[in-house]
Amino acid sequence: MVLLLLCVSVVGIDEVSATSNEFIVNGGFETGDDTGWTGRYYDVTSEFAHSGLYSLQIFSSDGGVWQDLTKPISSACIKNFGFWHRKISDYGVSLIYAVINYDSPEPIICDAVESTVDWQYYDIMPYIPANTQIESIMIWTAKVWGEGWEEVCVDDVSLVVKLSDDGAPWWYNNPPQSQNQTGNNQQSEGWLDWRGISQRATETLKRLLGNPWILLLLIALIVWLGSYSIRRR
Repeated sequence: MVLLLLCVSVVGIDEVSATSNEFIVNGGFETGDDTGWTGRYYDVTSEFAHSGLYSLQIFSSDGGVWQDLTKPISSACIKNFGFWHRKISDYGVSLIYAVINYDSPEPIICDAVESTVDWQYYDIMPYIPANTQIESIMIWTAKVWGEGWEEVCVDDVSLVVKLSDDGAPWWYNNPPQSQNQTGNNQQSEGWLDWRGISQRATETLKRLLGNPWILLLLIALIVWLGSYSIRRR
């Protein structure tokens, strides 16, 4: 039985090592192209970068990009969510904002902020209501009527989930305090992400049964328990 528990522990460690706590694909645009993103009126540039060699340059006041996450993420699990932005010159007034779950019936539209020639961090966390499933992110630009508009660059888009003590994402008992669009604090203390736990348990069981050595061990254990039961009779 101890050996069986040890095998389960090894599977858990294996699973953790294969996971990442970053859920945005190509958030730094370091592929040199728009891998992972869809949108309009944009290009990947090497002229401006917050980090690395590339960033995304949006060249229209009604343009931007969006990305669907590979799997929904509970707001309770998120550690950091945001991106860096700047405009390429002092000309005009350039606004930028984020939309969470842009293609859902009730998208979460975050406040628009003005870009400057200095890189600024756009923090999405304050706009996420408690107990929300994050499925997609859109980054979009806008202009002020009657004002000129300048092109905007975006870089280092990131959605990082918290890790539990064993290094695995999604297992959290205490979600962070969050705010809705009006700034009202919402907190759910002691809330448990049962969907995440169920998903993790299912994935671990599949990995466990998919390992031939562990499967043989389970069969041997069942045979031994059967023979032990017969002997006791």
